[in-house]
Amino acid sequence: MRSSKRQVLLKNDKLSFDLPLTTSLVPRLAKGSNVPTFTRATTATVTDFEGLLKTVKSGESRFEGARRVENLFAFSEKFDDASWVVTTSGGGTATISTDKKSITFDVPIGGRAFINRTQSGQSSNSHILSFNQVINSGTPSLGTITLGGTEAPSISTNGRISKITDASGTLVRFGLGCAGATTSACNATFTKPQLELVLGQSNINPSEYVSNGVLSAPYHGAGVDGVKYFPYENGNTVVDNVVTEVQGAPIPDATLKGYLAEGARTNLLLQSAVPATQNVTVTAVAHTISMWGTGTCTLSGAGSGVLTGTGVNDRVQLTFTPTAGILTLTFDGTNTKGQLEAGAFASSYIPTTTAAVTRNADVLTYPSAGNISMANGSAYCESSTYATAGLKALIDTMNNTFSGGLSFLLSTTIGAQLKINGDNNAAEVDINIGSGTINTVVKSAGRWATNSAQVYFTGTKGIEDNVATMPSTMRNVITIGERQVISAPLYGTIRNVKIWKKALKDTKLISMTS
Repeated sequence: MRSSKRQVLLKNDKLSFDLPLTTSLVPRLAKGSNVPTFTRATTATVTDFEGLLKTVKSGESRFEGARRVENLFAFSEKFDDASWVVTTSGGGTATISTDKKSITFDVPIGGRAFINRTQSGQSSNSHILSFNQVINSGTPSLGTITLGGTEAPSISTNGRISKITDASGTLVRFGLGCAGATTSACNATFTKPQLELVLGQSNINPSEYVSNGVLSAPYHGAGVDGVKYFPYENGNTVVDNVVTEVQGAPIPDATLKGYLAEGARTNLLLQSAVPATQNVTVTAVAHTISMWGTGTCTLSGAGSGVLTGTGVNDRVQLTFTPTAGILTLTFDGTNTKGQLEAGAFASSYIPTTTAAVTRNADVLTYPSAGNISMANGSAYCESSTYATAGLKALIDTMNNTFSGGLSFLLSTTIGAQLKINGDNNAAEVDINIGSGTINTVVKSAGRWATNSAQVYFTGTKGIEDNVATMPSTMRNVITIGERQVISAPLYGTIRNVKIWKKALKDTKLISMTS
């Protein structure tokens, strides 16, 4: 419970919007609406806390450095859905509960009862199944779990049960069976089934259960169903297929970088997982080739240069400006996750097969009414960018005609900038501070009020600028990591966004950004 002193401090600070953005889109505090709107109508990739590249769903926000858990079972609490198929024999029965969240199997000696589904994409020793089991009577003696067509020994214990896949296939099945020398019937109830991809993870035990097909947007905070991000490691262990659930160690702040915002990019390279020599048609603008591995990529034709890999887990990149025409890329040695894109730096990896693939832009907004004031206020965030040049958006409320609102921006050359547009563009104020860095988390803040606007960057205060007329209007949404009028995607991460309806004191903003 908060102390009265703490409550007074919060009230005096007039904090109106508090958005951690490390594992969820949901604000911790919002004086206006707390409902996020996120769009990216394509799949994408994100780097997790172990440095593993995870493919994310279309419409899913990405949180770099967090632990991502996805339950591949749609309708995980709707056992009456057609994707679940019940099989019984020898007098066995299966009863689905009224709320559809559980299924109870009852089998006599010699009987069997299972529930199964066809789940595409399963491969040997890469997925793990888990579910909750309560044994009501008897002892299950055969086939508690089946994956890929291989039946496992019975598990006669209550609790969370798991089994890693041990064969390739698409059939996923669990249930009860009594046969052979058993002397009693059995009855058990199952809930919360989960199938996870665990390939490459250091801990391949089941994660926390994440429902699928139960909640509404933003679901578990990422904007899509069946996916949740966690700020701590998986501490679960398994002995004899029984899971002991323990919360793992917190993920360090240096790793948990936050929401990843990027613009649209297209990977022009085909068969990117293991790229081979190929010709690509390019235009006369800056392009970047990137890859992981220990081999080389030699450019010829419309461009020239050699990209040399430095390690299996290292990404290297080369930026060049070709002439318009056919670029030949010659790969030699061990190379993986190749990418060729128009741009002066490499964006997150975009997998391809037989055709070029575009990843759409990430766009995140919140209603501005009640959450921010143009009359006076302050904003703070922590961010990083890998863009090599140009202003990149952090927080934006600028309206369509540039006649009201503000933009809080980051640059690798000038550091931070606060841009304020008064009514009818009568007063535009641009305040710059700092020199900026690439791939480094930095702290920035800004404040605004009539006749006073300033920006703060890594503990340094900018030169105060007078604002004759503060804007009386702004856009109806706060955009995070992008501008709505002039495209300026962050190409990086942002976290701990805070907005106040008060111009905070220098001492506080200097301290916060130090």
